[in-house]
Amino acid sequence: MAKTKTVAPTPMAPGVQTGMEAPPVFGAAARPLATRRSRPGMVVLALSITAIGGLVAAGLWVQTGHRTGVLAISKQLQAGQVISASDIVVADISLDPALSTIPAGAESQIIGQRATTTLYSGTLLQASDLSTQPVMTVGDQVVSLHLAQAQVPATPMVPGEELDVVYTPSSSAVDTTATGSASSAAPTTVPVTVVDVGSPDSSGDVMVDVACSGQLAAGLAAQASTGDIAVVQGQGGN
Repeated sequence: MAKTKTVAPTPMAPGVQTGMEAPPVFGAAARPLATRRSRPGMVVLALSITAIGGLVAAGLWVQTGHRTGVLAISKQLQAGQVISASDIVVADISLDPALSTIPAGAESQIIGQRATTTLYSGTLLQASDLSTQPVMTVGDQVVSLHLAQAQVPATPMVPGEELDVVYTPSSSAVDTTATGSASSAAPTTVPVTVVDVGSPDSSGDVMVDVACSGQLAAGLAAQASTGDIAVVQGQGGN
């Protein structure tokens, strides 16, 4: 019977692998990632920008959040002039409690009222600037005055303005009226209110419609027909 020879396994050289390869063996522990360096200056800058943005936003809110719309005049108006829709605009302002302004949205209540004084472009409307009272009152009558250029005041007359019309007859006219005509019976001064002022003609003459008490209208018309009248601005309380 033959003898079996046992062969001892040949030792493997270091680093030589057989069959499935073993996972690679890394050396020392992996090198840690470099830590990001902080930059304090950039942090401070970012915080500053954020703070400035907040302040700007707050400022804009204060400027716009506390503004309100009120009515203002878009073009100059004379005393007594009727206000139309084209005469008013809406202005956004920071409301001052000391001003009695008229809020936007009240246009329908303003249109048709009269200016109580001269209103300049950009003026904020207040209740005291307006009146619903008509130029003529009950019992008034309108008399037309034909004023020559020399009789027209240098200060423009406007609707709603109160005037005095003074009778200025010549000496011969005084002698004539002493007999008791309508002119002699009429008062020498008649308080009137301007209703309308026409445009000057080529010679500078102007037609002015004035309202006065019905009791004085006939006498004023008689005086006006003679041309011997003068207009005094600023009613004297007659």
